[in-house]
Amino acid sequence: MSLEAGQRLGHYEIVGLGGVGGMGELYKAKDTKLRRDVAIKTLPQAFAEDRERLARFAREAKLLASLNHPNIATLYGLEDHDGQPILVMEWVEGETLEARLSRGPLPLDELLALFEQMAKGLEAAHEKSVIHRDLKPANVKIAEDGTVKILDFGLARLAETDGDKWGQGASQSPTLTKDTALGAILGTASYMSPEQAKGQSVDRRTDIWAFGSCLYEALSGVKAFQGETFADVLAKTLEREPDFEALPTSTPASIRLLLQRCLEKDPKQRLRDIGDARLEIRDAFSRSASPTTIAESRKAALSFGVAGGLALGFAMVGGLEVWRLTRSPHEAPHPTRLTLELPNIAPSDAAIFGFSLFELDISPDGRQIAYVVQGERARELRLRSLDEISPKPIPNTEGASAPFFSSDGQWIGFHADGKIRRVAPDGSQLLSLCEAPGFAGASWGPDDTIIFAGKEGLYHVAARGGAASLVVAPNSADGEALLGWPRVLPDAKHVLATVLMEGSIVDDPRARIVVVSLETGERRIVTEAGSNPRYVPTGHVVFGWGGDLYAVGFDVERLTTRGTPLPVVQGVRSDPFIGTDFAVSDEGSLVYARAPALGSPASLHWADRQGRRGPFGEELRRFRFPRLSPDGRLLAVAIGAPGRSDIWVYDLNVEPPVARRLTSEGNNSVPVWTPDGRELYFTNAGNMMAVATVARGRELSFGTPQALFDGFLQGGGPRSYDVAPDGRFLVVVGDTEVPPRDELVIVLDWFEELERQVPSGS
Repeated sequence: MSLEAGQRLGHYEIVGLGGVGGMGELYKAKDTKLRRDVAIKTLPQAFAEDRERLARFAREAKLLASLNHPNIATLYGLEDHDGQPILVMEWVEGETLEARLSRGPLPLDELLALFEQMAKGLEAAHEKSVIHRDLKPANVKIAEDGTVKILDFGLARLAETDGDKWGQGASQSPTLTKDTALGAILGTASYMSPEQAKGQSVDRRTDIWAFGSCLYEALSGVKAFQGETFADVLAKTLEREPDFEALPTSTPASIRLLLQRCLEKDPKQRLRDIGDARLEIRDAFSRSASPTTIAESRKAALSFGVAGGLALGFAMVGGLEVWRLTRSPHEAPHPTRLTLELPNIAPSDAAIFGFSLFELDISPDGRQIAYVVQGERARELRLRSLDEISPKPIPNTEGASAPFFSSDGQWIGFHADGKIRRVAPDGSQLLSLCEAPGFAGASWGPDDTIIFAGKEGLYHVAARGGAASLVVAPNSADGEALLGWPRVLPDAKHVLATVLMEGSIVDDPRARIVVVSLETGERRIVTEAGSNPRYVPTGHVVFGWGGDLYAVGFDVERLTTRGTPLPVVQGVRSDPFIGTDFAVSDEGSLVYARAPALGSPASLHWADRQGRRGPFGEELRRFRFPRLSPDGRLLAVAIGAPGRSDIWVYDLNVEPPVARRLTSEGNNSVPVWTPDGRELYFTNAGNMMAVATVARGRELSFGTPQALFDGFLQGGGPRSYDVAPDGRFLVVVGDTEVPPRDELVIVLDWFEELERQVPSGS
């Protein structure tokens, strides 16, 4: 069925042909009801009467409908037009990765950002047992805002999990058509896995091969396997190795190793999980984009002074050294890092942060930091001026959380006892402004009004106090559960906010950052994943995600983003259910709470009683809590940063050891085997979990993890425990450990570094 521009299919109006592929024709169309661009996909006329192809087309709709991820093109619906099915999908404006690669290899930072998103999309599909089977640069779209969208799951098929196979031989290869010879294989030869080229059964590892082929091409500028004919390419795919010498010398060693593992011809030796590739790329990206530390010191007291430029001094006690750095007033500013370690709880000066969002803020002029501490009786605010040695308690702030400065820096707002209050920095002139049930962050606008998130949405209240009025409510029809953590933009008519979708939390891909009109409630998406957005005068939106800070260029007049969000600071303290603790001043200072320095990337090693040792492999991961099974055959280990880790099990009976991911989301940690080795216990947030595990040859088999009981851990953090020999009870270390010290990191003149890492015009 061919369509013409202007033709109507119900309430869809065809704009023009977008492309032709092996599984159908693609048209750009206008949805006249919702007034948005959509993609219409139809079957070619030659296939319209092919019942097998029609069935495959319907299956594609079901597969796409099961996928909901920002890096996968969204399916809007399956329609019928004159007896023929059509798919209505998201229209992605931008260029394909194929078009981008036609201009040459990608710069490393751009490449890593794009391929991390590709890996995220594939990981989401694989977690739903969906494989793509035709991943190639032409099926990857780069949207105008830098978002990667994987297109055309037309060749996808649910991965078998019960041992049933597609079948063997050319007659069971991915796609056959009436007008092709027996054994014809649909797909692009340069990206086909060896098993797919042979017409054998395929699983998610065929996508990993294709992913590696695309990554190789993006790095080197040439295809991994080339030839004059289809047969030539397949022959090289089956018989030869890629030329890894063609990769740029600047390619990180971890990415070279990742490519080799993705392009293993034997699928049993190939990388088994695209999530591993995502982690490798993210680590490489973090290293390539990590900010340069100019000065960093761990001291217990700070003193800052300004005289003819910037003077940094540390006033010490007990005979410690006093030192000072100065800068000429004519010298260009550059970032300077200082670290303040806060003492543990003590009667003299408690300084442990609470666990709510926005436990710190910095004044617009960058001279004062307000933060929450847990005193002996209640939470309260401290104020640290950058020209004084010690912090001062702010009286009348008992029970405080979420401090926020007024736009002129003369007042500090906070939430306590269900109310929004304001106070002068010296604790005087305390005023309760309004009730704020369900409080989720506030921002003091330049028009001397406060926008805060409450039970029903975003509210407005005058800074002098009075009745609060609901301004914008969550759009439940679109699945919005909460509008939270607003930040008023300079025009005082729009706010940045975090939207939590139904059933999600902040560190979930279903949370997004939007800019909201306070007059109309209209929303525009800034980024599909993130929390705690803050606009800074350099023309960026800075936000938290997964324990890191990201930035993206933002046109504050047009309310549109520029470029792709990139990581700018790693290791920021965050709560997996709420968000990230950081603040930025108008003059360019960044302050954030540093995450505990636990779980740094390392490799697994063995050692014997004579002290001989060796690595299990070259992988660098955040390995924690390694536990050998009683028979020494299996190794369980938590991999990931504290707060976001998974349990993996290595089969040590084969060479090289085969790893299998046991969990895929949440905070899974502290694995412990039962004495008979038949069950593995582990913690999941505050729950105690158990799973049956069996190893047969090179294959590991697991049951479904079961929650034994919840509320096991206060606060959800890992604790030491062991299982009794009969498995009937546990011995657990209680919650009396000394809490870790918190740290504030202050980065002066941070905007210069931010602009270097993420140019606002990109």
